[in-house]
Formats: sequence, C-alpha cells, structure tokens
Amino acid sequence: MGRKQRRRRQQICSTFLEDLPNELFAQIFSYLNGVDAIYAFSCLNNRFKCLLIENCELFDFKSISKFKFDLVFQHQSTKRWKSLRISDDEHTPGHVEYFCQVYSLINDFPLLQSLVISNLDFRKTCTILSQLSSLKTLVSLTIKSLCGETMPQLDLPNLKKLVFGACSHIDWIKNFSQLESIEYTIENCHWFRNDLPWPSTLRHLRVIFDYEECWNFIQRSLVHLSLLNTLEIYQIQRARIPPNEHVLKRLDPFDATQPLLIGGHSRQERCLNAITRKFHPLTFPSGGAGFFFSAKLLELMQPHLSNYVENVWPKGSESSDVALTCLAWTLGVNVTEVAGF
Repeated sequence: MGRKQRRRRQQICSTFLEDLPNELFAQIFSYLNGVDAIYAFSCLNNRFKCLLIENCELFDFKSISKFKFDLVFQHQSTKRWKSLRISDDEHTPGHVEYFCQVYSLINDFPLLQSLVISNLDFRKTCTILSQLSSLKTLVSLTIKSLCGETMPQLDLPNLKKLVFGACSHIDWIKNFSQLESIEYTIENCHWFRNDLPWPSTLRHLRVIFDYEECWNFIQRSLVHLSLLNTLEIYQIQRARIPPNEHVLKRLDPFDATQPLLIGGHSRQERCLNAITRKFHPLTFPSGGAGFFFSAKLLELMQPHLSNYVENVWPKGSESSDVALTCLAWTLGVNVTEVAGF
C-alpha cells in the first residue's frame, strides 16, 4: 500500500470516528481506565479533550510511568473523579509519596467513592491516613500495612467496604458501624490482645491469617454476625484437623446462602468415598487456600462429620481442608474451585 493510500485510509477512519455521537463516547469513557483513555484520545482534538474531562471517572495508576502520571493530571480536573488507585509497586516506586507532595485528598477529590492504595511502606501511611476523613463520599477503601497503635480516628460515614492488612490491634474499626464488607489480612501477628470487633452490619467477611493460634480468636468473633451472608477464611500455613467438636462449633453460627466455594492453591488428591470405600481423584485447596461454608454444607455435613473424621478419614492426616472437601464431595455438595484470593 502506497503512502497516499495509507493517508487516505487514515483520513477515512478518522472521519468515521468523528461521526460517532458524544453519548457513545461518554458511555465508553465512563468504563475505561481514565489513564489509558487520556493517553489514547487527548491529543486528537478539543472535542475529545472535553469528553475526557467530563466522563472519565476511574483512574488506576498501578504500574504507570511518571510521564503518563503527569500527563493525566495535566489534562484532567480531579474534582470529578470517583475512583482512584495509586501504587508503590516495583515499576512505580515513590509514586504515592510523589502524589502526596503534589495533590491533596482534602482539596482535590471531593467526589471520590473508591480509593485503593497498594504496596505502600507502612512508614509512609501517616500522610495518607491524616487526609482520609476529608473523603465524606468514600464508599470503598483498600489499604495495607496499617498499625493499630498509630491509627488516627477516621470519620467516613458512607464507607461500606474496607479491604486492609494490619496487625491484630483493630479496635479502630468500631468507628465504621455501617460497614457491610471487610477483607482483612492479619500481618505479622502471633497473638491477639482483644477479640476482633467486627461491626454487626457485616454481610461479607474475608480473613486471611498465617499462624494457627489466630483461629480461636477469629472463630469467637463470628458469633454475633447475624447478617453475614458470605464468609471466607484462608490460612496461609498448612493446617491440622482440629478436634471434632471444634469443627462443629465453627460450622454452627453460619447461615450463608452461597454454594460452597474452594479457593486458592490446589492440587489433586485421592479421596475416600465413605459409602463405596473407593478412592477417587479430587481437587482440594492447599497452601494458602480455604473454603466457604454454605447453608447446604451446614445441613448435610453436621450429622456425618464426627463419624467421617473418626472412622473414615485416614489417621494422622493433618489437612483439614482436604477432609472437609472430601466429606462435602461424598455428600453431594458441588465444589467449585476458585483460583487465588
């Protein structure tokens, strides 16, 4: 294809793009990552610059170069932004600190509803935390490496979802009495000073812990969560089968409506069928994996659990995930594998 033909073809394509209505671009831009949309369309003409300013609301700066970072803020008014993600990952070290030096959550993001701060050094969290209470419209917050000893009092009246990593000192969470979803990774903690003070409004709870000593505290904290619909508990270390009565107790409080889901790392294992006494291959969680408890599992498993652990499951095995998965499969509960956390 000659140079004139290529130029003619580009002109035709550009004409077709210009003929599309603003309403269509408004819909498209509202779903795209604003960083990518601005990089692709901001240099076309003034029409697209205005459309980007008016309709881009979601901005994910994870692994974004400083050039693109500055380009976005050069062309955009942050007053309209509803979702923001900033990260200090290996590709963008120092981005959060740079962001805090140039921009302010207090003054520049009045409509922000979702904020994700990832890979942040715990020594740099104070600057961000001190500004969070200004985000009165915030509905979802994700932040890791928190320390309860230095956590300020936060007033976020509309916050519904909190994803965080922290030590076991999380009394500050009592301030969020309206939370409906919590995802909590217990970081660098072997023991608990107090029980975990979950808000009674919770409908979804995910807890990821490392050391087996954490289990009793987690279990005890769940008793009063009468609105809970979905529970996920993941242990990073390989677990032992607890005594039978402990297994039964940890099943008792939950009345989740979701089907049983198995998640995380997995591998194939030969599972003994309690009726046929034959072994069958089955995928089960391992390593950092875990499982959901469902209403169907509660109903079917409890009458059979003691006999299964005592008389069917091979003695000396230390994997409770495998035993529970095999029992669920034996009783006809569909097990759906979910990769990752």
